[in-house]
Amino acid sequence: MTARTIPKMLTTQELADRLKMSTSEIDNRRNLKNDPLPGYLIGDRKGWRYDEQEVLEWIQRRRNR
Repeated sequence: MTARTIPKMLTTQELADRLKMSTSEIDNRRNLKNDPLPGYLIGDRKGWRYDEQEVLEWIQRRRNR
């Protein structure tokens, strides 16, 4: 069995700060019909979390369009 690591997860605010965007812009990109920003809803009150590596891959895909 191989060991797995827990990915670095970011809150909406943390991701917005890193990307220098508003939280509403993050929400809008998460709700795109075509290639939405990948995110995970954690519980009822914990909000959205974003896997740092998946976000980097998403940005790279969008840059290569």
